[in-house]
Amino acid sequence: MRISHRIIIPLIVLVLATLACSLPGQSTPSPKDIEDQVATAASGTLTALAPMETALTPEESVAVETATETPTPAPVVEDTPTPAGPPALRLVFTNRDGNLFTWEEGGSPVLLVNSGDVNDVVLSPDGEWITFTRTTADYIDISLWAIRFDGTTEHVLVNHAEFMGMPLHPAISSATVSTIAPWMMKFVPGTHTLAFMTRPIFEGPGFFDNKDLWLVDVETSNRSALLAAGQGGHFYYNPHGNQIALVTATDISLINADGSNRRSSILVYPVVATYSEYDYHASPLWAPDGSFLRVTIPPSDPLGDLSALTSIYQLPIDGSPAILLGSLNMLPLEEGQFSPDLNHLAFLQPIGALEDNNRALIFTNFEGGDPVEIARGSLSFIAWAPDSNHFAYGNLSPRAVSLGQLNAAGTTLVDANPAGDLRWISDNRYFFFYQVNPEWQLRLGTLGNPSTVIANLGVDMAHFPGYDFVTP
Repeated sequence: MRISHRIIIPLIVLVLATLACSLPGQSTPSPKDIEDQVATAASGTLTALAPMETALTPEESVAVETATETPTPAPVVEDTPTPAGPPALRLVFTNRDGNLFTWEEGGSPVLLVNSGDVNDVVLSPDGEWITFTRTTADYIDISLWAIRFDGTTEHVLVNHAEFMGMPLHPAISSATVSTIAPWMMKFVPGTHTLAFMTRPIFEGPGFFDNKDLWLVDVETSNRSALLAAGQGGHFYYNPHGNQIALVTATDISLINADGSNRRSSILVYPVVATYSEYDYHASPLWAPDGSFLRVTIPPSDPLGDLSALTSIYQLPIDGSPAILLGSLNMLPLEEGQFSPDLNHLAFLQPIGALEDNNRALIFTNFEGGDPVEIARGSLSFIAWAPDSNHFAYGNLSPRAVSLGQLNAAGTTLVDANPAGDLRWISDNRYFFFYQVNPEWQLRLGTLGNPSTVIANLGVDMAHFPGYDFVTP
């Protein structure tokens, strides 16, 4: 395999308030996190590197050096049946006034919690339970709550005092912490158990997490610590819910969902400079059958060595070393995004005069064939649809979102722009925020048809709206 990595032009620095905190597919601080906690916004810089000339193929992989540890026996990947989903498409969302709503397809939005302090909503896989945080106006008293989709059985899961009593990462002094909040909340696949980490919030700028892992049953409020502070990482359950990938700023490990059979540091990578106040963490993606993962790792100093390449790895689940599949020239801190079936990779490369901030959106695959350029402009890749065929990407100037399909000519402009936080429901439907002033809207889009308004989200700037959904 030969991949071109000629350098076209030296870099220029383009200050972007959102670049460093918007790496595709990774659990780094969200725009709201940065707005709340970081005084100095993340800066990004663009560089121009020659486009890739051949596609990646797994057959040409090379073993990678990792920590020496005796591999443990391969865990069994169970063919766990997918639990029954909700009877119809279900959606939960917050508005800009900090209130909580539900919506089921065929119906109208229902106001569930009218407290004005709701954030961070997560919907259970079967659509029956909602978890959310409540935060006081001074951002100090933070608690975690649950409520049924029908509005009954609202109760607290973890109160503020309980969060403040949770252990901190050994590297953190409690004297610098003003409060503690849940972070990276996800339901364990097929269950009513919510998994989350905690993060300290400081009086000054900075973003850190405790590298712990807590589990709470949303029906009973029973809570347990699966991993102590400093022992975990950003966590990614496999589709069956029986394995977890743990990511730190320097490595990726695997454990069984009960915390046993730790396979430490199956991939070790150097610290990646983010030019901001948080640590870079890789974002691995599980194969649909849970048999392996793939991940991209940027060079350690994206601005210091313009010839450095982003590496693509495959991670076995038996504890053996990661496999290097190839390397690509990408934007600094650009990870690229794998399609859900892991057969395709979308990534960005700069083109033309750097001061114009133009980029090429390129797709390559792991089954051979030439890479394909989809579009040019001041672009960002947004998301793949579940079918690994349709996709969405954004243009920063003018600000708009477009939708496309592999092996098909042309793209379709989303009909209500500027659009934000677009998420695919299926191969032809999606939710998104219509971010028009003064009042935002939450909309449902369908390819080939005008989008429809689910709800008007209000004009209050005190809260950043959010949403989650599950399908039947």
